[in-house]
Amino acid sequence: MAPRPERLRFVTFLSPEMCEVYDALVRYVGKVLERSAVLCVGTHDYDVFAKGEADFGFI
Repeated sequence: MAPRPERLRFVTFLSPEMCEVYDALVRYVGKVLERSAVLCVGTHDYDVFAKGEADFGFI
């Protein structure tokens, strides 16, 4: 089993007008899992998951 990451990396490919909502969800998940969590805005490059640059996504 892989070790748990210190920081959870979320990326959104959805409307930037909803970033506050996504950010609130990311902070909640981080709090529940007791991990640092960060939200980034994607540029339609879904390879971020294959490259290991993101853990979760709003697609």
